[in-house]
Amino acid sequence: MKNYFRFLFVCMMLNMLVVDARIIKVVVASQSPQKITAVKAAFSKKFPEDELVYFLHKTFSGVPEQPVGFTSAMQGINNRFDSLPGSINAYYTVAIENYIEQSDKTHCWYDK
Repeated sequence: MKNYFRFLFVCMMLNMLVVDARIIKVVVASQSPQKITAVKAAFSKKFPEDELVYFLHKTFSGVPEQPVGFTSAMQGINNRFDSLPGSINAYYTVAIENYIEQSDKTHCWYDK
């Protein structure tokens, strides 16, 4: 009888772990509909069997509305991460920053 309860307890604990593992918390450092849609599409494709829970936070990039160059975009991303609340408990945290860059060959501007 003792082994039966031990087995039952282990099964219950494993079941709880499996249920918890299937809920994935994702923090999006933006309230922009375009960015949220992109994040949801990517995570749904990557984790089609899991339940995804999104937490949206308004953040500030601290860079111009249209950043120029990779360095400016990375500064915007870091600023977005830094402006998130410190008590976030999630599996993934996502920040997106768009930027433009001029090609050395064609001298055309490209949206990255």
